[in-house]
Amino acid sequence: MLMYRYRKWLWLLCIVHIGLLYLMNRSALGNDQFLLSLQCIAPLGSGLLLYFTSRKKPAPYRRFWRLLSWGSFCYLAAVLTWGWYVWVQGVQPPEVGVADMLWAAQIFLYAGALCYLLMKERSVFQGLRLAFDTLITLLIAGTLSWIYIIQPKLEMMLVTSTKLEITVNLLYPVADFALLCGLLFTMFTYKNILAWKAQLLMLAGLALIIFADTVYLFEAAADQYVIGDWVDPLFDASLLVVAMSGVYSWDQDTESVGSVHHFREAPVRAALGMLLPYVCFFALVVPMWWNAQLFNGPSFIALIAIVLLVLRQMMVLGQNQRLIRNMKEMLEKSNHLAHHDYLTGLPNRRLFEKKLASAMYSGEGGLIAVFSMDLDRFKFINDTYGHATGDLFIRQVAERLLQYLPEPFLVARQGGDEFTVLLPGLSNFEEVMAVAETLLKETAKPFEVEGIELLTTTSIGISLFPGDGLNVNDLMKQADAAMYEAKARGGNRWHRFEIQMNDMLQKKTGMERALRRALAEEQLMLYYQPLVSANDQQVGSVEALLRWRGAEGKMVSPAEFIPVAEETGLIVPIGEWVLRTACRQAKEWEEQGLPEMSMAVNVSPRQFLQDDFVARTAAIIEESGWPPERLVFEITEGIAIQDQTKTVAQLQQLQAMGITISMDDFGTGYSSLEYIRKYQVNSLKIAQSFIREVSVNSSDATIVKAILAMAQSLKLTVTAEGVETKEQFEFLKENGCDRIQGYYFYKPMSSEEWTERLRAKVS
Repeated sequence: MLMYRYRKWLWLLCIVHIGLLYLMNRSALGNDQFLLSLQCIAPLGSGLLLYFTSRKKPAPYRRFWRLLSWGSFCYLAAVLTWGWYVWVQGVQPPEVGVADMLWAAQIFLYAGALCYLLMKERSVFQGLRLAFDTLITLLIAGTLSWIYIIQPKLEMMLVTSTKLEITVNLLYPVADFALLCGLLFTMFTYKNILAWKAQLLMLAGLALIIFADTVYLFEAAADQYVIGDWVDPLFDASLLVVAMSGVYSWDQDTESVGSVHHFREAPVRAALGMLLPYVCFFALVVPMWWNAQLFNGPSFIALIAIVLLVLRQMMVLGQNQRLIRNMKEMLEKSNHLAHHDYLTGLPNRRLFEKKLASAMYSGEGGLIAVFSMDLDRFKFINDTYGHATGDLFIRQVAERLLQYLPEPFLVARQGGDEFTVLLPGLSNFEEVMAVAETLLKETAKPFEVEGIELLTTTSIGISLFPGDGLNVNDLMKQADAAMYEAKARGGNRWHRFEIQMNDMLQKKTGMERALRRALAEEQLMLYYQPLVSANDQQVGSVEALLRWRGAEGKMVSPAEFIPVAEETGLIVPIGEWVLRTACRQAKEWEEQGLPEMSMAVNVSPRQFLQDDFVARTAAIIEESGWPPERLVFEITEGIAIQDQTKTVAQLQQLQAMGITISMDDFGTGYSSLEYIRKYQVNSLKIAQSFIREVSVNSSDATIVKAILAMAQSLKLTVTAEGVETKEQFEFLKENGCDRIQGYYFYKPMSSEEWTERLRAKVS
């Protein structure tokens, strides 16, 4: 807001105004009309600033700021009324007049604004403690006000004033008392009602009003007040400070309204809030000791204050006890959450491993079995019906497992659709098999979730103690290996860990280590296989194919290391290396004046679904200088069954950059016309398994024809891979295939060999 931007200039104007008003009052400079005009500036400016603030604020703050603006305008009206008598008419204003009522109305409106805001923000109160602190402070403040201000003024007025004059004069201390009440409530709140600077200025301005009123009433009671007294500028200062709180309410850098975060002076403020009742009590007791005769009557008030302080202390002790109980409950809840799954309430992996270790080392004997369970079709259920239905389904599975696995058996959830079961104290393996068969049978029964019948099967891996391992980690790892073996055999079965699985695990682990070393030591390389136009046999693009020459110089089959790279996540940095290397090589060929062609790169599902995949792709393209319009990403159908929303968004971003998207191995996985329509791919690549016997197998020929007809109707470019014979080529060309890839034309070649081929073509 514009006012907040110029807040420093507003402060300067406020200071100049107060200083000028003080000099005018003390030195009697200027005429009466000028002094009246000067005294109107503060309430007018305050009212306007607060009113403009109220117009831009949402409810309930709009009414709060509007009440404050009305209070300032009441003060302005009071000054004008009083000045009309004194400086325009040149007569003494009446003892009780409109001006007095307007001044009292200003304070009541300020107090009403605070009360209104506090009523709208009841959650800021700290219950009984706030009530006790406020009651004690008000009781003592009221007693001191009565003794030093109200009682002397009242005794004088009873002799010389009418009942109306007495009533109006008493409005000031009553209004101040109401304002003090709202001020204390606001001070004792445990969170900010306004932006912290605005709240601090508002409290300071209202406190200044109370102070100025108290000084004025005290001097008036002692018949010492004169026009132009030093206290007069304080009223203007209080109005301006309240107005500046409205300006600072537009500060966007402070804590949000209602934040539990305290003022920046939170420790000081908390200490003042705690000490204020005791300070007020001390302020009452010291004068009593100094002038006991004066306090013969109010000593009863001191007794009440003592009782309230004792009750307050007892209440604080009670609150502390409740706090301790709440902390214990929170610790217990935190401990439960740390050891249990949030979705099902089952023990999590941490607690399961503790229980397994306890059972292994308890010395009770017997056979201990560990089951690793995985639901075979959960991903399909999640993708088809959504994550909410998937969560409900997982809960029902957990409930059914608990139904058939009572204590001392333990069921835990590892995450996703994986569960583990601990079976301690068994006599023989026949008992283990019986439990496994029961679980397979029961989990295969239908589940009903929100009116939908869902079916699943389960794969179970079993490891035994002490036969298969002597520590928790080994037993868990071996049960997992057995479960993956059960899954590889079709699922819906159990499989016991076998010693040869260790060899497989060790081989996989060794492959992972060697692959990491290969990436670091640049043992990986790219071969390039051209894609030939079926019509004129010209090369239009090449596909970059990953190869690995081991440390011994022997080539490692991609069928061996690609699955390991996918499983371990190494495919992400490897895929990035492939893309960067392919783009650089293509740019080199272009700079050497070799024939223009596109570069095709395979992208794995795991790499594609990285959050920064699109950004990294853009960076590599910019770094290499290779035009994205001549870059092709070959994605597998596996991407289509991942996060569909994210897949669509990323494909659209890549296509917007100019990159062509090709569906690789079409027909072997989850092929769906819906995926082709949704993902807006530019071309299809028919899998080699259909091409191999296309010239001799009528079924394969029919499938390929159908794919080609569909692609032509959708205006998609089609590539056939794995073409090795003339018959295959002629069949594909005859049926409208666009491009051919395979040994019939070119085998994969190193960059050096393909460069020589290209140069030979040019020459």
